[in-house]
Amino acid sequence: MSDGAQLRTLTGYSGYVNGVAFGPDGTTLASGSDDFTINLWADLLGMLAEFARNHSKPYSYILTLTDIPTLTFFIVSKRLCMGRGTMYRVIVLALIFLLIPIMVLAQTGGRINVAVMDLEATGGVAETDKRMLSDRLRTELLNTGRFKVIERNSMEAILKEQGLQLADCTSDECVIEIGQLLGVERMIAGSVGRIGSTHSVNLRMIDVETGEILLSRNVDCVCSIEEVFSTRLNQAARLIAGLDAGIATTPGLAGHGDLFIKSDPEGARIYLDGELMTGATPIVVEKLEAGVHVVRVAKDDFIGQASVFVSAGGMTTTEIPMELGKATLRVYSKPFEAIVFLDEKEVGPTPQSLNDVSAGRHNIVVRMPGYVDHEETVHLGIGEEKTVQAVLVPAHGAIRISASLPRATVSVNGETHEWVLPHTIGDLPFGIYAIEVSASEYEPYSETVSVAERRLHTVHADLRKQRGTLSLTKHLSGTQVYVNGELIGESPLNHELEIGTCNVHLRRPGYEKGEAQQLKVTRDGAVEIAFNLKLKRKSKAFKRSLIWPGLGQLYAERSGPGMLYALGEAAAIGYVYYSITNYNGSVQDFDNAEVDYYGAVGADEIQAAYIAKEEAFDKISPARNQLFISAGLAAGLYLWNIVDVNMFGIPLGVSAGNELGHESSGAALSLTLIHDSKEKPAPGLRFSIRFD
Repeated sequence: MSDGAQLRTLTGYSGYVNGVAFGPDGTTLASGSDDFTINLWADLLGMLAEFARNHSKPYSYILTLTDIPTLTFFIVSKRLCMGRGTMYRVIVLALIFLLIPIMVLAQTGGRINVAVMDLEATGGVAETDKRMLSDRLRTELLNTGRFKVIERNSMEAILKEQGLQLADCTSDECVIEIGQLLGVERMIAGSVGRIGSTHSVNLRMIDVETGEILLSRNVDCVCSIEEVFSTRLNQAARLIAGLDAGIATTPGLAGHGDLFIKSDPEGARIYLDGELMTGATPIVVEKLEAGVHVVRVAKDDFIGQASVFVSAGGMTTTEIPMELGKATLRVYSKPFEAIVFLDEKEVGPTPQSLNDVSAGRHNIVVRMPGYVDHEETVHLGIGEEKTVQAVLVPAHGAIRISASLPRATVSVNGETHEWVLPHTIGDLPFGIYAIEVSASEYEPYSETVSVAERRLHTVHADLRKQRGTLSLTKHLSGTQVYVNGELIGESPLNHELEIGTCNVHLRRPGYEKGEAQQLKVTRDGAVEIAFNLKLKRKSKAFKRSLIWPGLGQLYAERSGPGMLYALGEAAAIGYVYYSITNYNGSVQDFDNAEVDYYGAVGADEIQAAYIAKEEAFDKISPARNQLFISAGLAAGLYLWNIVDVNMFGIPLGVSAGNELGHESSGAALSLTLIHDSKEKPAPGLRFSIRFD
């Protein structure tokens, strides 16, 4: 103040200010005015407390300032400070400030009775740490001197009598109920959690009588859980108690300044004096109190921190270098004393506690002779604590066997097992294993497996059914062969079939479709089956043509003409139906016109009715002719269809004519089904197929 600079302008009066005095702490100012107002100015918080307005008789007023103790002022009369000489008012104000330290001492002697709920652990904070963090918070709250704190064991004893437990209470309603049972004025509840690399302590003070949340405070830090335990809980306790959080700044220096914060790399989050700021580097923070401030920046796994002195009335620039943050990694193994490799570098036997590991992604290998390596990739956030539990398994090989069938016979080095597949064989000593998988009617599958340490081998047996060959080699080339309804080819042919039961039938132009014969293919023996194919008869084609044109041609395997006859006849009959309808309509129109004619009375009406009758009569003759023509078309197509089926008959295949000589002679067709096997004599299945 020696330079005469104006620090602050205090406003809020409607009359002249008659008295001003500083309090004993040198930071609090009292002033009185002709508007019957006494104001207390707290320079530390920049807040105004107003009391003693417009009262004419003695009262006791409670003046509450956020984050400072409750002060009680006894104003004997408004005339003590209003309407008297300046010196008199100054004396009265000085007397009031002499009472302030006494009031403060009285307030600290009357501490608030509180009970503290266990903190909720969220966002990766271990449940095992919750009890210790909660007990530390109770200690820090007690150390503020503002609270009488009920000990946890006493709380549990009281709640146990009511059948309640602290762990079961999570809602504010439950917290208030517990506060009422404990007989305290206020309850303190909250949580400690972690998001990314940021830990956050959140506290709220609840009035037990009204259920109102009186105060809520939080402390955030990019730090480890140990720092939360040792430092940040103390800050949170002091904030909820209305005290300075103890952040390393130097308030009280005159003036404000601006701070330009840069980082390498850019785009880092900014924590100024422990509080997360909005935005990212580079950034300008305006109107900071002059003095020392702690600036911390963080981006991904990088972090940097610096203490910066902000000069009053100017712009201070700081560039904070960033480096990989640190984290804690603990490695355990079962059994112990396995060797730990961190990013391919040996760090020693388990258990290991690595307290200075760079944040980021790391590869962990835990190795012990005779056991399979445990390999794991972990990502460590800044200040994070992570534990790797490596359960080592003996270094025996294993084979996993699967097949296309759910059950099969498996032979391992000659030892046979009936297993449901897939099946895993574990604890196999190193060596060579001959695996064979077999099932009835399937070709066996075999594979040789070399089992090595720390490897799991897989064997998949794609079992295929045993197959034979269907041979059709003699006579009647072009005969179609169907197996299970599927055309497999024309004679001569050789076709593979799976071992089992199937249905076989033959087709040939000019012959009726043969009946299917069931064929059972086995690995031994041969079966002879006779097929009788009958020639198609012209009489059957004639009968079908009588039923509907085109059916005889289709039976005779003349699909083109058959479809034309069938569709043409359908069209002709449709035309006949249309002609009948048209003719009947014309006759009906004439009848109606004739009735109208005989009912006409006037000359003009009679003339018009006569003309209409004549026009209707003229339409009858064309309609009759159309009907005759359509009927003739339908009848002609029907008759020509019958003539066509008798003229052209049923054509036989050329090869059949050459091989049979004539329609009525018979021919033997030899089919042989041979199982394709290289190890056993090939059984066969022969067919004798006769065409009548």
